Amino acid sequence: MQHYELMYIVPMSFTVNELPEVTKKVTAFLTERGAEIGKNESLGKLKFAYPLEKMSHGYYQLVEFDMDPANVLEVDTDLKLSNQVLRYILTKKKIKSEDELAAEQRLREKIAEQDKGKRSIFDDDVDEADERTPIKKKTVKAPVKTEKTQEEKVSIEDLDKKLDAILEGEDMLQ
Repeated sequence: MQHYELMYIVPMSFTVNELPEVTKKVTAFLTERGAEIGKNESLGKLKFAYPLEKMSHGYYQLVEFDMDPANVLEVDTDLKLSNQVLRYILTKKKIKSEDELAAEQRLREKIAEQDKGKRSIFDDDVDEADERTPIKKKTVKAPVKTEKTQEEKVSIEDLDKKLDAILEGEDMLQ
């Protein structure tokens, strides 16, 4: 026997009152194929990341069960042909021993203890006892106009004279 996890989505075309009937049919698929159901949990109505068949929400269901690997293909076929299941994913699930669960718990506690003293970049309030120095912002000053740039302005008449001299020159005729 192998341990499996099945997550499936029931479309919103079914009402909340019809949802238990759909879950009973899916568990019937499993039990007919020799599955021993350990956990059957409703995760509720959730929004999809993108529309599926013109729907934006669905009812998510999670089932954990033990089954002979030879029957998994039949369950997969039943779920594909079912109109009551919009999407599903069927995966093998490793059963963790008590030692592995205890090791994970110790690791979570160690990480939480290390993160206790650290501040998040999203923390708005600043502690008075915080020894870090604030970051100084650099300001960029706009260039100051000098008197020379204002004195170097040329009148339109001077420009016209220079343009006429260039156009009448022999260099342009060649």
